[in-house]
Amino acid sequence: MWRVVFGRYSRAIALAGWFLLPLVTLVGLKSLGSSVNEVRDWLPEGYQETIEYQQFLEHFGNDEYVLVSWEGCTIEDERLDQFSDRVRAELLRDVVTAEDGVVGRNAGLVRQVSTGRSVLTQLMAPPLKLTAEEAVRRLSGTLIGSDGRSTCAMLWLTPEARGDVHGTLSTLRQLLQASGVPPQDLRWAGAPVLNAELDAASLRSMSKAIILSCLIAIMIAWVAFNDRWIILMVLVTGFYSAALSLVVLPVCGVPMNSLLITMIPMVYTAGISGAIHMCNYYQEAVRLRAPSAAAVRAIECAWLPLALATSTTAAGLLSICMNDLRPVQQFGLFSAIGIGFSWILLVLWLPAALSMLRVGERTELPRTLRDEEMGDAPLPEFWVQAGRLVVRHGSLIAGICLMLMAIAVPGVARLQITLDLLDEFAEDAEILRMGAWIEQHIGRMTSFELVLQFPGDNRLSAAERLLLTRRILRRLEQIPEISGSLSIASFSPSLSAQDSGPLQRAALNRAMRLQHEQLKNSGFLRVVGGEEWWRINLRLPGAEEVDYNNVVREVRRQAAQELTGERFRGVRVLCTGIAPVIYKARRSLVDGLIRGLASDVLLIVLAIVITMRTLSSGFLLLISSLFPTLLVLGTLGWLGIPINVGAVLAPCVALGVTVDDSIHFVVWFRNGVQRGFTPGEAVLLAWRACARPVYQSWMLLGLGMATQFVNDFGSIRQFGMMMVAMLTASVVGNLILQPAILSSPLGKIVARGFRRS
Repeated sequence: MWRVVFGRYSRAIALAGWFLLPLVTLVGLKSLGSSVNEVRDWLPEGYQETIEYQQFLEHFGNDEYVLVSWEGCTIEDERLDQFSDRVRAELLRDVVTAEDGVVGRNAGLVRQVSTGRSVLTQLMAPPLKLTAEEAVRRLSGTLIGSDGRSTCAMLWLTPEARGDVHGTLSTLRQLLQASGVPPQDLRWAGAPVLNAELDAASLRSMSKAIILSCLIAIMIAWVAFNDRWIILMVLVTGFYSAALSLVVLPVCGVPMNSLLITMIPMVYTAGISGAIHMCNYYQEAVRLRAPSAAAVRAIECAWLPLALATSTTAAGLLSICMNDLRPVQQFGLFSAIGIGFSWILLVLWLPAALSMLRVGERTELPRTLRDEEMGDAPLPEFWVQAGRLVVRHGSLIAGICLMLMAIAVPGVARLQITLDLLDEFAEDAEILRMGAWIEQHIGRMTSFELVLQFPGDNRLSAAERLLLTRRILRRLEQIPEISGSLSIASFSPSLSAQDSGPLQRAALNRAMRLQHEQLKNSGFLRVVGGEEWWRINLRLPGAEEVDYNNVVREVRRQAAQELTGERFRGVRVLCTGIAPVIYKARRSLVDGLIRGLASDVLLIVLAIVITMRTLSSGFLLLISSLFPTLLVLGTLGWLGIPINVGAVLAPCVALGVTVDDSIHFVVWFRNGVQRGFTPGEAVLLAWRACARPVYQSWMLLGLGMATQFVNDFGSIRQFGMMMVAMLTASVVGNLILQPAILSSPLGKIVARGFRRS
């Protein structure tokens, strides 16, 4: 088949590929420029936390806000009023009534704006008439700092603003500057600011990564191949594969995000690894054949191992799509599509392009067919002697490696995975400095929402509901992680449970009725079909300091203590907010990737067993595939070094290279056994054929990924570090552990199975 295809269409295939490359590059780069990191996309579908959060959004809009302050921003600072007035005049979404009586809303960027100065004035004015000390106490840790003077502005954005968060923040900068706030004094934080900075940081990091990786790859490729055309084709194939994976995104209407960016090195890695094997097969074949025939020979040697590695890796990635998170589903789907495109390039376009360029034509004296069958690649003497050493001491080496794997298993169980989004940034990042300043001068930034849902038939009066809210708040204040709160109690008259006699309750009920519309406008009370939803906004530390799951359980327990008795029948408690939901989502991401890695390994083993028709070959591949993952993760676990989400992706990516090299080695070993070689001779045959592409892959990919050690983006930096470690361990597994097993008594069992098959 391959001879027929290449005899007729090889030149057309090569020209078509070169013609499409600039177009694919332009479209791929365009998709990189449309990066969108929307926190809501990380809400796991079907979870109880997500359902409750969606209910919260339906009634209260959203809990995503921009908190704005600056150096010298105090309750006496008139610039707060100037800024809030400008926001209301230019950005606030106003309610309008048309002549025909239809009520609509003007499109705006800000749904609501509040400042510590304005809210403090409201609390001290009639009807509440709170003392300055009491008013400051109620707002402490949310709108006013612990010093009683530092304050801020809070802006809740509309969906239109979140759709163009960069433009919205730019507009706010202009309004702040017009209000007399110097740009260098600005301090702000919040989910929209975090989203915008994630976009910018990921794109900056990826641009730096691409440039450095290409420079390093070119230098290493020259050392590895010493042939400019081979170097060109290897690098172009990897780049082409990554660009094709990016082209699919705009076609499907999917924007780039911080997780999909990691798809690029995954597909690039797969393309480079396969191209190295294909080019090595071609270089060996062209010593004896014409370029067109050498291309066919290279395909005949490479298509099956590449197909097995590609199909199993893609199947493992598709299994990730069973995750509940949309970004994870997209990552699995589009990475699998990119891996599929890389296989098409490797078995069609790359050999056709090599033959059209007539790479390696008559560069060396031809060899005999016997030389080629022996896999007599021109290895340096060091590698030849290393192979013989592994064969001689196979049992000892295999035993040591298996013992290291056994020691690593408990370490994997001890591994710590950090889930905080702020870990993505460098320690000196501006967003971290701003966040630290706000937490020092104002209070905690992470929000947590507690909602009390009172059914329509509940007979608790407004005063009793307010007293219940205050009792719950007193309990919650005992939880160390909670540093501040805002609720209806913050905007209601003072009344203690001890002084709440009939007359005081009646007076409080009257006051609550008078304030009803004001409380609804505050954003802490909603009335839906007779039901009342009372909102309590709590402030928590970041995810690196607290386990949100534990906080949710404790908050529910404390609230339940106050809801015992017939009078509270039907009162429902919702614990929600973007922070705990995203924490749950990132935990789901990690669990999904771990399950995806496990399913990927099982699919690979199953495919090998079916293709090779021996159980022993599947066991061999299982050991060699798990070796780098267990060794690296186990070491990190024993050393107590935590990893982030980017590092969790590395084993999934490195597995493709590991399996690719391992399958090539097994296929060559099988060929040797079926030719009548002893297991030791078959191992040396596979060693001669595979050692060079294995260490070339490590040089190009492993050392290329080392450029990410200085990356500013946490996920990409740890991804690069983990990739170097995983690929290095993969070389040990494929060139030491696997041949050692095949040279040991276990290798005789594998060889016997191949002879029978």
